[in-house]
Amino acid sequence: MQNLDRLLHQNDHKPYPAYKALKGRYSFPIYTLTIDHVQGDPFAAPSSLSIRVGKEKHGFPAEYYAEPHRRLMLQDLLLRGFERELSKCSHMAKGSGKSGTLSVSRCGQAVLERSALTIDPSTGTVTVRFSAGFPAAGRTTLAMELKKMLFDLVPAAVERSLLSRAVPKERLEKWIALSDDQKANRQICLRFCSVHLRRIILTEGPHFRTAWNDYISLWKKRVFRLSSTVIRSPGILLWSESRSSTQ
Repeated sequence: MQNLDRLLHQNDHKPYPAYKALKGRYSFPIYTLTIDHVQGDPFAAPSSLSIRVGKEKHGFPAEYYAEPHRRLMLQDLLLRGFERELSKCSHMAKGSGKSGTLSVSRCGQAVLERSALTIDPSTGTVTVRFSAGFPAAGRTTLAMELKKMLFDLVPAAVERSLLSRAVPKERLEKWIALSDDQKANRQICLRFCSVHLRRIILTEGPHFRTAWNDYISLWKKRVFRLSSTVIRSPGILLWSESRSSTQ
C-alpha cells in the first residue's frame, strides 16, 4: 500500500505511459489489489484490476460456498452488490476521456457462473475483476485523482459489498435457501424423468416420442404445479419451482 502511494506521487503530472509503472500487486488492510493491465491512453479501454479478499477478512461461513449451487448464489449476490456500490463511485475522479470510470460486469436476471467474481472453495478467497479509467488531463497523468479512486472509492465499495457484515443475514440466508430449493427441484425432476424414460423405452419401442410427450404432459398437469417464489432485490428477480401435492 505504501509502495503504491509512493509510485503515485512519483508519476503525478507525467506523460500517460508513466502509469505503466503501477502494474503489480499491493496489499491493503482488507484485501490485495492487483493492477493487471494499464490502458495506453485515457481514451482507450479502461485498465484491468482485480481484488482478492481472504476468508478471514470477508467472514462468510464455509458452508455458504462449499457446495457448487450455494457458491454460485453467493457469488451472484456479492457481484450484484459490488456492481451497485462501484457504480456510485464512477466518475467521482475527474479527467479526460474515460478518466474516473469504475465498472464491473453487469448481471442480468439469470444467476450464472461469471468470471467477474469467483470464490475458491478450497481457500475461501473471493476474487473480483473490474475496470478503472486512470485519470488524466489530456495525456498528462493525474495520479492524485487515481489515488482518490484506489485509496478511497474502491475500498469503500469493497467494505459495503464484499464483507459479511455488509450483507444482511436474513437476506443472505434467504438467497442460500432458494439455491437449496432449486437444487432439490432439479433432483426430483431428474429422478422422475429418468424413471419414466426407462419405462417408455422398455414398453413403447417405436412409439417412443409420442409416449414421452404424453408423460411430460401428465407430469406438468397432475404431478407438479409450478408456483413462483420471488425474492425481490435491487436489479434481480429470482424464481424457483416449488413442489405441490397432486391435484
